[in-house]
Amino acid sequence: MRKLIFLAIIICVAISLTTLMILLVPSQVIEEQEVAIDLQVDDEMIGFNTDTEAIHLGRVHSPGSSERGIDVRNDHTFPLQGTIYLRGNITSYVRVNATVFELQPSETERIIFYSRVPADTPNGNYSGFVKIEYRKG
Repeated sequence: MRKLIFLAIIICVAISLTTLMILLVPSQVIEEQEVAIDLQVDDEMIGFNTDTEAIHLGRVHSPGSSERGIDVRNDHTFPLQGTIYLRGNITSYVRVNATVFELQPSETERIIFYSRVPADTPNGNYSGFVKIEYRKG
């Protein structure tokens, strides 16, 4: 009888630990997207680039600002949680309206990237990458 009770306790503990691991371990990334992002600071000219191969924030004066939006869509049959990461020498000048977002199946959300160039920023090209990681929501 004691062996049976001991075996039942071990099974309960194993089930509890497995359940806790499933609930507490963050879900795996199921999809990633990475796209280039760039900004030109030029005190003589301003302009914009509508090409879609990258997120072009245009050519702005110092001080100045611009914005560019992209649409992200969930084509899966389950909810997704997206997380946005920025890297490169552009990160000091760019902010995002939502670094973490949730998408229901077939839902589209507009993500807006804002540039803000302070006074005395040297003219030049600033660039980097935007990475979006998607996990099951």
